[in-house]
Amino acid sequence: MNNMTKKQFAEIICKTFNLKGITSNSFVYVINCTLMGIVTVKVPGRNAYKIYFTIFPLWKATLKECLEIPLFQQAIVDTKNLDIYLPENMTEEDISFILHQCVLQIPFIPAKDITSLDIIKFLYNKIIEDPGISGNFVLEMKVYTLIYNIALICNDYKSAENVYEQISQNINKWDDAIFRYWFGDKKNYLERLQEYDSNRINLQINIQNNLLNPKISKLPKYEFLD
Repeated sequence: MNNMTKKQFAEIICKTFNLKGITSNSFVYVINCTLMGIVTVKVPGRNAYKIYFTIFPLWKATLKECLEIPLFQQAIVDTKNLDIYLPENMTEEDISFILHQCVLQIPFIPAKDITSLDIIKFLYNKIIEDPGISGNFVLEMKVYTLIYNIALICNDYKSAENVYEQISQNINKWDDAIFRYWFGDKKNYLERLQEYDSNRINLQINIQNNLLNPKISKLPKYEFLD
């Protein structure tokens, strides 16, 4: 049984799923206004990595900001629904098991064109199904932000308005101080959400700038089909 290095793992995952490394731990493709792909995270105190399906935005002011905090992460799990730990001294069997689980669990891998409605539906389902998200409004808000911005960029004002409705219905039960720390004043936040046209223009300017970044221009590129 041959042991493989993390570098070999990265090469295999990129080749199998048509991804490319943007950092030493993030292997992604461009899909319109986002980066999607697989991220490996070293587990403290264990000689192992966790593997996540991850979505980064491309609409922050700089690429550095885009890559700092993903807006969505889902751990790849085993057949018992437990997070997979990929050992540092991984084998070919370990890697092929992870590749198989990625395909089973993530409808957007390997890299391909999808519809924006596919990703919006996927994200809404995660808010409902994942107690880690539904029980933590900061994570829930990150997913809402993702849905809202994808919708706006795709000219889907109906889906953007739907996000506004969801947030405005729930915002009063979320802790004021924590909300303010992450997102600012609640009233101002809701008002800004309704500035659909100017929000869309600002997003598009940043996306165009980030797409010109050499790190992004060399990545595999796909589009929303709708």
